[in-house]
Amino acid sequence: RIAAEMDVRESPLFDQFVAAVRNKGFFRDPDTEVPKRDPDEEKERLARAAEIREERLRKVMGKVKEKLAHKAQQQLDDNVGDVPPLYHDYFVMSAAERLERRRRTHLQQAKNGETTTKRKT
Repeated sequence: RIAAEMDVRESPLFDQFVAAVRNKGFFRDPDTEVPKRDPDEEKERLARAAEIREERLRKVMGKVKEKLAHKAQQQLDDNVGDVPPLYHDYFVMSAAERLERRRRTHLQQAKNGETTTKRKT
């Protein structure tokens, strides 16, 4: 699941979607925007702001996954006439195998302490 989310976060569609919802103010939260003078209140404000940001990023991730799934299904539907039915399973298996290899690579990198490139959001 983590590898799949990393793939989605590296997608240009994800970047475009985040930029669009950011411009519409989706990540804004008036309750956590104003800095507090009390250090304890400021810590709480920053923690709450981070929590809200993660929650909203999860919502964006869900929407992007839905769009990607819809796009993939649409492409599959568009190609149905071009590909004999026997090969549909092959294409699905091929995609699943690529995702599994990518997941194993990410897991191995994590075990070895290697870092992966992340895009800032």
